Amino acid sequence: MGTPDRIAKAEIAEPLLEIEDLTVALPTGSGPRAAVDRVSFAIGRGEGVALVGESGSGKTQLARALVGLSPDGARLSGRVRFMGRDLRALSDSSWGEVRGPGIAMVFQEPAAALDPVRTIGEHLAEAIRLHRRATADEVRRASVEALAAASFPDPGPALDAYPHRLSGGLQQRACLAIALAPAPRLLLADEPTASLDATVALEILTLLDRLRAERGLAVLLITHDLGIAARHGDRVLVLYAGRIVEEAPRAVLFASPKHPYTRGLFRSAPRLAAARRPGERFSVIPGAPPDLSARGDRGCAFAPRCADRFAPCVESEPALERVNGGRVRCFLHSPAPGGGARP
Repeated sequence: MGTPDRIAKAEIAEPLLEIEDLTVALPTGSGPRAAVDRVSFAIGRGEGVALVGESGSGKTQLARALVGLSPDGARLSGRVRFMGRDLRALSDSSWGEVRGPGIAMVFQEPAAALDPVRTIGEHLAEAIRLHRRATADEVRRASVEALAAASFPDPGPALDAYPHRLSGGLQQRACLAIALAPAPRLLLADEPTASLDATVALEILTLLDRLRAERGLAVLLITHDLGIAARHGDRVLVLYAGRIVEEAPRAVLFASPKHPYTRGLFRSAPRLAAARRPGERFSVIPGAPPDLSARGDRGCAFAPRCADRFAPCVESEPALERVNGGRVRCFLHSPAPGGGARP
């Protein structure tokens, strides 16, 4: 096993969320396996952090662990602090003080997140009453304000609408309004535009940018799309097989990606790839991410798919080392064990 990561706190002037060595192990047929493996990073107040990786990389399990929504049977270790409070020590009842006014989450499938037999107004009223006493008039006023903040057109009549009467874009705006109603400090947005067309997706992401600017809202934006990360993240974390393999400010990462996996994502991203000749195919990363039950404890997890691998990569796991304004987990950029020669 490699050494745990450490948070570069000096780079975060005012940490809102601090994660150290967070592991989320899920039950599999071969025993518990780490879907999130010794992850460390911090998010500052008002900061936008993009968490990027393929499906199965651990992005959603990481986000769910931050709000106490890990699946039954999950084993968590490590440290998570929000505004100085130890979230790992919270009781079930205490989570109500954090979810909503502290950390809110928006999921990628709004139709699945909304109760089909309750109106949008009923969803909002519950979110508001959970966290403060309010009269019916105050609840209605706050609900309309939340929908307006989410750029919901004609928010008053929308309170009486049922989710199935709304388009996917309006459903996601309703979910965002529900998340915003308790005035959270941090929003976890898990692929919030995955089910939306490109125009509506851009509107939602632009809305998140505006809320960050107006409210000082911090956002952890989970995405598989490097184009989204390029436009809407101040800092980018690249996750592979449950581990951070690269982290850097947006400008640094997109100017010069260091990890072979990050470079592979860049080459295979249609919007980021260089101009191609007619008929030229897009590049792909060979192979597939390791299945959770098959993840081992030796070597670099990306080594089986990496064209740059050499002997140490299959024997030892590289540490997350500071390189040119960012951090990267690769023996191409850090000392190999035993002084192994790089290719």
